[in-house]
Amino acid sequence: MAKEGAPPFRFEFIPPGEGVGELVNTFFVLHTDPGRIDEVLPAYSAQMLIFLSGRGILHFTQGVESPPGRVFISAPFMRATPFTLEGPACAVGLSFTHLGWARFAGLAADEVHDTLLDPADLFDAQTASRLEALADVDPSCLGEIVGELEELLRARSATLRPLHETLIAQTIDWLSSAFSPPVEELYERLPLSERQVQRLCKRYFGVPPTRLLKRFRAVRAASLLAQDDLSQDMRDEVFAAYFDQSHLINDIRRYTGRTPRLLVDGPLVADTLDPEGHGPTAKPLRQRLKSDRA
Repeated sequence: MAKEGAPPFRFEFIPPGEGVGELVNTFFVLHTDPGRIDEVLPAYSAQMLIFLSGRGILHFTQGVESPPGRVFISAPFMRATPFTLEGPACAVGLSFTHLGWARFAGLAADEVHDTLLDPADLFDAQTASRLEALADVDPSCLGEIVGELEELLRARSATLRPLHETLIAQTIDWLSSAFSPPVEELYERLPLSERQVQRLCKRYFGVPPTRLLKRFRAVRAASLLAQDDLSQDMRDEVFAAYFDQSHLINDIRRYTGRTPRLLVDGPLVADTLDPEGHGPTAKPLRQRLKSDRA
């Protein structure tokens, strides 16, 4: 039984192992107590989840979607998505990098997003059955599930065209270069026309560069504002990155489902916005927080 006053869930990040670091932002484990939890997921990259117990339900704008089974994949999120956890639940999952999603699933982010995918639609029957079998692993052996997922990632990682891999890498590096880097800097990095960059950015990130930056900037702003110990100087810097306060509020609400005032309302919000779970694109956040706390 949970201690009085303790949160009804526990959330843990597990760093990816050797050979899968460029494919996975993080592995994670989620435990919940009995009962129902209604929350909102920020605009995340694609995820794979295995529920050993309990279940999750996602509430997309086009309608409610229950997972097709105990193992499911959520395509990249372009906006905040409400979800429900019915516990007691124990789930192991991973967050794909954009390169990982492209290599693993091979699906264009602008064509498949904000939806749930059945592993049976992506994998051969043997692989799908292998994943389903992981849902029966004893909760005390969660490391075994992570190891199996890492092995699957290594085995299924396809190769993209070199120029496409370059675009993904340079886009990530551009996003990681500053809190809100100029879009023109991305175009200067690539041996492509602006139209080609926009088209490929939509394919691998779901939206063109300007909208991609808007999404990442909002999630970064929310991640910083969700920190209880953030200095006033850093808060002022976050607000200065926006034209006015209404633009900040609207963007954060669209991409995290919360207003700035409510970002600290509940520890699960802070967990899902934790920079440790967002891979290389959260590098500016980690640097800013380290500097702010020094």
